[in-house]
Amino acid sequence: MSKYSQQIIGVLQDTEKRTLALISDAARDADLDGVEMAHAAARQVRKLIESLLGTDSLQQNSSNVIDGARQPAQAFRSKQKTRKREYPRFCVREGVLIRIGWSKKGKREYEHKVPKDVFLYAVKAVASAGSTARGPVTAEDIIGRVTDVTGAPIPSYQVYVAIGLLKQQGCIEQVGREGYMIPNDVDTRAHALWADLVDSAGRSQE
Repeated sequence: MSKYSQQIIGVLQDTEKRTLALISDAARDADLDGVEMAHAAARQVRKLIESLLGTDSLQQNSSNVIDGARQPAQAFRSKQKTRKREYPRFCVREGVLIRIGWSKKGKREYEHKVPKDVFLYAVKAVASAGSTARGPVTAEDIIGRVTDVTGAPIPSYQVYVAIGLLKQQGCIEQVGREGYMIPNDVDTRAHALWADLVDSAGRSQE
């Protein structure tokens, strides 16, 4: 591999690392769109790196990797996929919605808390947006409607947490980056979901 080839690969690898680091930052702020964009960007950079390393001029250098070195990497990726499926998790504690996520950077769990009244404001805003929209509704529109309902700004991450729960449980459906499709009975679904979370919390304390 030439000197400049190594520098190009190094630049791309650094870009990939920095992009992946943004995922945990976006997740911490409950910026779901940011998380998805960072994931997509990192995947594209990884594909470019693999494409360059797969050219004839570079294959000899990569062919020296032994099978024993691949196995730990495969095990690590498998573990990461399993962990990705485990998070985020949602629960209700003492009337507060809790979103439990995993910080890759800190290698630990973290929590976002949303008061019940904020969750209900978010649900009302989602239902209102769905009743007038002819297509996908953006998170920004929902956040704006929450402010209209409350008359005061609500931390946007709290609305994102509510949206994330509704999406995870099938109350609303994400349509790519266009936004969310909202069914007519989203209000009923959301209240039933909250009741289920409360029941689950009660059973876990028994």
